[in-house]
Amino acid sequence: MGDGDRTTRAEGTYGGAVGGPYRTSCRCAKREHGRRREKDAIAAVAADLVDAGDVVLLDAGSTTARPARRLRDRTGITVIAAGLNAIALLAEARGVELIVLGGRVRHPGEGVVGPFAEEQLRRLGPDKVFLGADGVTARDLCCPSPEQARLKHVLLHAGRAAYVLADHSKIGAEPFAYWAPLDRPHTPIVDAAVRPDALEPLPGGVVIAEERDQPGVPRRPESASRPGGRGRPKSRDDRRAAAARPRRAGPPRQRSGARPGGGRGVPGHGQRPPWKVTVKPLHEWHWYTTWLPGSWSCLDHA
Repeated sequence: MGDGDRTTRAEGTYGGAVGGPYRTSCRCAKREHGRRREKDAIAAVAADLVDAGDVVLLDAGSTTARPARRLRDRTGITVIAAGLNAIALLAEARGVELIVLGGRVRHPGEGVVGPFAEEQLRRLGPDKVFLGADGVTARDLCCPSPEQARLKHVLLHAGRAAYVLADHSKIGAEPFAYWAPLDRPHTPIVDAAVRPDALEPLPGGVVIAEERDQPGVPRRPESASRPGGRGRPKSRDDRRAAAARPRRAGPPRQRSGARPGGGRGVPGHGQRPPWKVTVKPLHEWHWYTTWLPGSWSCLDHA
């Protein structure tokens, strides 16, 4: 379903306990922030496989929910969702027919499990099934619980074509002690950061997803992602180093279009002011502005 936190404590299971360096499943909202670019590349390939009129099934998980972002603007397709994240993304998509699997919601994975979901899947026949996993080997999918392992095996055999969506960190990973056998033809879709030696045990026909732009989302400039570049955002260490860097001595920079001296009409040092004050008797002026002792004064513009 997604990446978790590694722990060495014994975990309670159905019928006993499993000790060792296994992970505990973390919340889907936390996994959503991990490896976004890789998951978006995988989602783009998966969405391109969906044709008009298809009935597709999306497994629960952060990677398998990504295609829902690209499918919610499509029309004439039907999506069977097994996870709350995909359901939330497609609930208001008017052109998508949404079918929600029933059953018990598993926390913190936010996926539907249990006999109700398995029985419903036996009555559905999607064209394409997109599966997620916490670990992928040549013969199995690694799952956090026996219920999920059993459900994934049912998902694998529910459709005409099966695809396994996994980023490079999950290839060859074994974070849990439960497995769903990959006992039917399927196609893994992984991102381009996967090591070539990690792909050797997998079956032929692996699809490598190259990074691409999301529709409607502009690509950030390269300088914005490089440490020390001119773009934003910069890391905290870069900002601290810039603040501690000594500044070169020199005249202060003036804002473009500002008057000499940097103020609003205030002359700088050694410059002739654009105006002057003239003091004259009252009978020589037809108007005045300021009263001075013994005379009248006004501003005579130069």
